[in-house]
Amino acid sequence: MTRFSEEWLQEYQKSRYQKPPAISPLEQAINDADPDYQAEKQSLAEARSAMRNKQENAQKTKRVYNPVEAKLRRTIKKSIDKERNETPVDNTIYEMTLSYPPLLNSLYRGYTYAEGNTRVILSAEGRQFKKSVATEVQSQFPRKPFLHSVAVTIKTYRPRKAGDVDSILKIVLDALNKVVYLDDEQVNELHVYRTEDKNYPRVELQIMETE
Repeated sequence: MTRFSEEWLQEYQKSRYQKPPAISPLEQAINDADPDYQAEKQSLAEARSAMRNKQENAQKTKRVYNPVEAKLRRTIKKSIDKERNETPVDNTIYEMTLSYPPLLNSLYRGYTYAEGNTRVILSAEGRQFKKSVATEVQSQFPRKPFLHSVAVTIKTYRPRKAGDVDSILKIVLDALNKVVYLDDEQVNELHVYRTEDKNYPRVELQIMETE
């Protein structure tokens, strides 16, 4: 029968209830050689945790396929395609004069979703401008929105020599959606001219359907 000393038994009992070291001997050696190792490890763990949370939130907010909504969209598209095929191209040139838009920075703002994604949306002032454009167009455009492709000529008369043409195009073409045409993807020809008129800043449009 093997006999154990009392000292050995005491050490054995202590080792059974002793907690394992916080880090392994290898990590301790690396930490001793590189003091920034633990900080970098913690930073990496936090980055991985943030990525997992972002992916989980994206899954939660992911749009669920709705068969009823999808069927409704297909029905609307078929109805529009049928009406387009039955409607001849209107070669009339329609002319309109619109108010000059505010500064671009006041028309759009950034919006951040729960999953962290950010997109640019219309501000309250931008929505008000679109509403005013729709009102102005309705009195100058006596027909339903175009169904075919369209050619657009835009002449901008800015109040001073400042501002890019791009900012004017974006808000004007967007404001004409559902009013002059169903979607601005119908615009397949575009001509833009820019000049100044401090006394009467405005945007003049010429629009006609094309084949």
